[in-house]
This record gives sequence, structure tokens and C-alpha cells, in this order.
Amino acid sequence: MGRFIVFTFLVLGLVYYELSGGSDFRPMSEIVASAEADVRAVPEEEVVQLASLSNADQLQAPDAEAVLTQAVQTIEASGPGEAVLQNASLSMDAPAALEGELTKIEEVAAAPADLRYVAGSRVNVREGPSTNFGIVTTLSRGAETEVIGDNGQGWLEIRIVGQSQTGWMAERLLTAGG
Repeated sequence: MGRFIVFTFLVLGLVYYELSGGSDFRPMSEIVASAEADVRAVPEEEVVQLASLSNADQLQAPDAEAVLTQAVQTIEASGPGEAVLQNASLSMDAPAALEGELTKIEEVAAAPADLRYVAGSRVNVREGPSTNFGIVTTLSRGAETEVIGDNGQGWLEIRIVGQSQTGWMAERLLTAGG
């Protein structure tokens, strides 16, 4: 019996050693100290580059057409009703060549949202497309939601209208009419 206890103690010690990092283990204080040293040590090349950028004549504004094209691609990828422009700014006198792109942005932004209403009396909104995921919130019958995604397997990603909260709900628990 004594040998069994010693053997068990050695095995548990070895397991603990391996799970805590083994021979590669570094204390957190050492990791933080090395990270602070890395932050403080800015290479001289970067200082020279930053100094050269301080001259205003070397800075150029981004190409308006490239910015617009990127904005259109972002909007198309985000889906209907989610027109969000980020880091894009245009002057009021945009060239005539870009008018078609502006019209395309307006069309995507004006696309109607897919609104659905909760059909069950108390329905769970989940973190992912299955009952294996945790519950985000519970909605009552008639609650208005906007469909923002569909996994093609009977689950819809929804946004609760009037809130920024999103989640997943079984498609059969939503109706198109109020």
C-alpha cells in the first residue's frame, strides 16, 4: 500500500509539472518584464521613419475611387440593411465618374430589412445555431427581429429590433407577419 501511495504521488507530481508548462515554464513576472523591455526598445530605423513622416508635404490623401470601391465591397459583404461606411470620407464635389458607385451604395443601403416576428410564447435567443449554445435572452410572442444571417440548417441569426443584441433562433419559431 505504501508503494502505491508513493507511486501515485510521483505520477500526480509529473502530471502537474507537465500541465504547468514543464521545462518551458516562465513565471508571469518574467513575461511581463520582457514585454515591457520590448515596448521600450524602439529600433532606431522606426524613429527615423517617424521623423521623416513629420513633413506634411510627404503625406498624400487616399485615392477617392479606391476608397469608394472598398466601401461598396464592404457594404455588399455586410448584407441588406447593414450599410455601414467606415473610414471613408468624400468631398461634396465627387467626380462624375464616381456617381455610379454612389448610386450603388444608396441602393444597397435602401434594401429592405428582413423583419420577422416571434411565433412562440417564450423563445430563447441563443449564442450559436443550436440548442447546445447558451441562452442570450428570451423573447415573447410578437417581438420584432431582423434576420441578418441564415446557416441553411433551420437557424437564423437575428438582431432584436430597437436593440444592438444579436443571437440565433430556430427559423420555425419566426413568422413573416406580425
